[in-house]
Amino acid sequence: MNALELLDIISSGETSTVQFKERITDIDKLANEMVAMSNSMGGMILIGVKDKIGDIVGLDYKSIQDTGKLAANLATNNVVPQIYIETEVVTIEIKHLES
Repeated sequence: MNALELLDIISSGETSTVQFKERITDIDKLANEMVAMSNSMGGMILIGVKDKIGDIVGLDYKSIQDTGKLAANLATNNVVPQIYIETEVVTIEIKHLES
């Protein structure tokens, strides 16, 4: 996904298949959202975007690494049956987002 595509998604706001998270603070809520999206044919959780309002705050390098590992571990170890996720880092105005 390129930056313009991501900006278009963000400008449309949150939906049942697009959720914004500034940071991951509750792994149980993240797992629940992952399962809900998996059960409804997929979706996207954008991390580094303020919840509800869509302001881009971005993530630093360590947060990108930690968030990717956390999401992969949740999908593999905490969800039964396990789900398969795809992560991607997109740079927008030198702010990194994980989707």
